[in-house]
Amino acid sequence: MLRIIQAAAFCFALIILIGPGPVTAQNQPSVYVKTVAVKTQQVSVTLDAYGKITPSNDETTVLSVSHAGVITRVWVRLGQKVERGTKLINLDTSPAARAEYQQAQTAVTYARQALARQKRLKAEQLTTTDQVNAASKVLKDAEDRLAALKQLGQSKSHEVLMAPLDGVITRLDVMQGQRIQADATTVQIASEDHLKAMLGVEPADAKRIKIGDNVSLEQVFSRSGSVAGQVENIHAMINPATRLVDVLVEIPEKSTEQLMIGGVVKGQISLSSYTALTIPGTAVLTDGEGDYVFIVTGGIARRKNVQIGLATSDFVEIKSSLKPGEKVVILGNYELKDGMPVRESQP
Repeated sequence: MLRIIQAAAFCFALIILIGPGPVTAQNQPSVYVKTVAVKTQQVSVTLDAYGKITPSNDETTVLSVSHAGVITRVWVRLGQKVERGTKLINLDTSPAARAEYQQAQTAVTYARQALARQKRLKAEQLTTTDQVNAASKVLKDAEDRLAALKQLGQSKSHEVLMAPLDGVITRLDVMQGQRIQADATTVQIASEDHLKAMLGVEPADAKRIKIGDNVSLEQVFSRSGSVAGQVENIHAMINPATRLVDVLVEIPEKSTEQLMIGGVVKGQISLSSYTALTIPGTAVLTDGEGDYVFIVTGGIARRKNVQIGLATSDFVEIKSSLKPGEKVVILGNYELKDGMPVRESQP
């Protein structure tokens, strides 16, 4: 028994003198990680902008009255949807406009009588050809004036304005009982089938946009999905109301059913597209030396400093250090140090 105790004491003393053996990669504790391969894909640089849906100027009609009068009935309201031929406004011609037309009628009657008298006198050689011609000109001028007043509607005591197209009332400038002057605007109607998006961008960003750039539009207060469009025009001045540059986006007619005039939209403008190396954003870590990732080679994690480019919610562009197909750690990387053994999760 004494010999056993002496042998144990000798071994313990020997361990203390020699020290523990070296730790190798084989007996280090390994970390469980998840990896993905670095891949090559097409990425797009985009610019976000907000704005609203507006009707196309080509499909917008402004109705005005050609003569003074009184609005006796308004059949529509602002924002109302109307069809071609719908009654919009009743208008009574003003007494002054009616009197002007009646005076023009009297002038034509008098001019005709004067011309007839000049022709009789000419037949009796009591007047000259010049006087007959002058009377003919007076009659022609009187008839032209009467025709013009008739075209302006002053021949009618009452008039009804009708919708010339299917659309939406986007402007209503009159009310019942209102007196209006000639050429006053009454109603504006815009087609729902031809819409545009007016987006506002910072002046510095406007220089990065080109006509024809693709745009993805999404209504801010609706879940109707996105609509594709293209940049049609970039304004060359700052909008004084918003202090932004207006960018007009053309929307295909087939997509207008999802949109509403006046709706607020978010536009994502595609500025450029190119091929890049990408990895998930969870693979990138940052410390005092900058951005870095861990790659796995032969069961060992190796740190690599990287330079990142475009970052989105789906991926991060890598501009240096990595190659396609290399495996980067996306889960468990916070526990790693350079050279640590790892165990990869199986797909």
